[in-house]
Amino acid sequence: MWTCCCVCHVQVAKRELSMECDYEYEARCQKRFKKLISSDPDLAENFNVPDIIDELSGKTVITSEWVPGVHIDKVQA
Repeated sequence: MWTCCCVCHVQVAKRELSMECDYEYEARCQKRFKKLISSDPDLAENFNVPDIIDELSGKTVITSEWVPGVHIDKVQA
């Protein structure tokens, strides 16, 4: 039982890590996330998702604009 469970976790981890290292995929996800946040007035008022700079991004690097603000870990609930 543990072997199957561990194998499943390793397979999921490998897939997730592969996706995290695909910066073109990550850029598309960030653009989609920005569009979702922007479409909700309450969220758009309180959150800013940085734009991706396509000309400086690619398969091995992702570049986004600098947005000053408060890190989400520092926001009080």
